[in-house]
Amino acid sequence: KGTLDLPIAFDTETVAIDEQGKPNDLRLGPPQIVLATVSDGQRHFVLPPEQLPDWIIAHQDQHLVGHNFSFDFWVVHRCLRDLKREDLIPIWFSMGDRSLFHDTMLLDLLVMLAEGKNDDGSEKLEPRNLGVLSKQYSPKTIVNKEDPFRMRYHELVGIDFMNWEEKVDPGFFSYAIDDVKATREIWTKLLPRARKLQSKHLPQPGQKCYVMYPDSEARFGVLTEQIQVRGSIGLLAATHNGMRFDPERAEKLETKTRKQVKKSVKYLRKHYPGMFTIDKKTGDLKLQEKSKMPSMRTAYLEGVLQTLANRYQFKAPQSQGKTKGISTSVKTWKEFHKLDPFFDHWISVGINSKLLGFFDALKKADNFIVRSNYKTLVRTGRTSCSRVNLQ
Repeated sequence: KGTLDLPIAFDTETVAIDEQGKPNDLRLGPPQIVLATVSDGQRHFVLPPEQLPDWIIAHQDQHLVGHNFSFDFWVVHRCLRDLKREDLIPIWFSMGDRSLFHDTMLLDLLVMLAEGKNDDGSEKLEPRNLGVLSKQYSPKTIVNKEDPFRMRYHELVGIDFMNWEEKVDPGFFSYAIDDVKATREIWTKLLPRARKLQSKHLPQPGQKCYVMYPDSEARFGVLTEQIQVRGSIGLLAATHNGMRFDPERAEKLETKTRKQVKKSVKYLRKHYPGMFTIDKKTGDLKLQEKSKMPSMRTAYLEGVLQTLANRYQFKAPQSQGKTKGISTSVKTWKEFHKLDPFFDHWISVGINSKLLGFFDALKKADNFIVRSNYKTLVRTGRTSCSRVNLQ
């Protein structure tokens, strides 16, 4: 049995490379499952795909924990379809709806987010793999992500599981079992740490005003872990399914945008001739590689912004990043766009340069379908998108 505090660890091993020996593009969909492993902390089992349906039926009310569980969720979903057991897909989804799925990778991110820094003292918020977490939380079972068996599970495809004991190297099973053993131990160490962080913000008995619901864990999971797990499953589905776009409309919008940019660049070159970097060899504007937009001279731009702030008597927005001083982000100057034509044209160039980079990325999409990568959590607590940034 698996509870929230002591869940059953769950993991899948899949075909990691294609027929040409290249790593699978996981944006196109979940790979083929080879085996699953489960552990309750005392007992550890390897399950062939054929046994997964019965296992799900028997454990449909139990808490499961994985590392990057969204990946395993869709691997199992594909497995059920391949086995013609679509009747179990609603049960699999309902387990997520009932907050029975948990994720060590996401809870680790939430702990770092709540503490404001990583365990190494840095502020960078990036998912940590199971090998890194096992060294910190599971010293008795350290997962080696460089293990040669990790990328070789395709070798088991076609071998009847009844013959695994005779024909399959035990190293395949040892690596897979270590994953779930470590995952469960990591969860049992991470959960109390997360609860301690959350408890600092829970209201005291009788308190009428509060910043966190008294029953926050039941509503959202510890540090919103349940919301993040469901969100990660949905975002990975968005990657797999992709988003189709109309290439003709995209081309028309790109042409319109380039005309707007050309007009603004012409104005800025005329009235602020030192704004853009000039190629010494050709005498032409130096263009940025991705957006093909003119490259601006930062020092000159800062001077213009400060001069205009002085002229219109307001305090120039300051950078909030590592480099202190006047901000050169168009977002921080948007409210002043009506004060002077410079702001209007400069902001137009800044915003549209990102948009043109987006159009350039669309041209690389296969069959006019964009499959972006999503990060469930970034330092702001929001979601990010890359390889085409649809946000």
